[in-house]
Amino acid sequence: MWNIIQCAVKGRSHEKVNMPCQDKTYALFENDVQTIALADGAGSAKLSHFGAETVTRCICEEMVQKFDDYFNNEDGMTVKQQMIEVIEKRLEQTAKQQECDMIDLASTLLFVAIKDNKFIMAHIGDGIIGYLKQDELKIATHPMNGEFINTTVFTTSMDVVRETRLIKGGVEEIKGFVLMSDGTESSLYNKKDDKFADVVKKIMKMSMKSEIKIVEKQLKQSFENVVSKATVDDCSMIMIVRRR
Repeated sequence: MWNIIQCAVKGRSHEKVNMPCQDKTYALFENDVQTIALADGAGSAKLSHFGAETVTRCICEEMVQKFDDYFNNEDGMTVKQQMIEVIEKRLEQTAKQQECDMIDLASTLLFVAIKDNKFIMAHIGDGIIGYLKQDELKIATHPMNGEFINTTVFTTSMDVVRETRLIKGGVEEIKGFVLMSDGTESSLYNKKDDKFADVVKKIMKMSMKSEIKIVEKQLKQSFENVVSKATVDDCSMIMIVRRR
């Protein structure tokens, strides 16, 4: 069994102008599939918080229904194409509801889905995914930035299928996964050394045996008092760890 810890807080730039938090996290457990997702709404997209919420829910719902189909399909490009088609259809529905263009809903997307001893993960855009294996917190996927400064790939980008990173494998020796947005990354990931801050592994280990509500409360306080102070961006993180 797995525990899930998640947190998303508004950045200083959004606090000043009373904008909603554009980072969203979501988790779902159905049909023996446990999945977590995180999305960072594009700052340039006026309704990206709706887009981020849409894609996190969409991919979790898709994974709990079709995990086996995606895992058993050895054609990675086809898998990515099918996932993006589902996401785009859901974004089209949201765009109609919000009376906006799809581009107004742009966001990144990171997710991990687990069933039995298998996992599927995918990563669109910036942010970072890590995994805890043999007491070492390793990098699974790095941030993907565009050609220009402060640009990245979004779920609404023309080349999103080609730029989506997809990984499948076994979880036998893995104790947990962690997803974080670029706002969080600025405090909890050292780009120069290509390492997570030690506190991330401590939180993951604590989450294995402590009450989830207690850990989430402490995490939110840390984000509000420390992590969010180091950036103007929204900050979010979601992790899934084995329960002791």
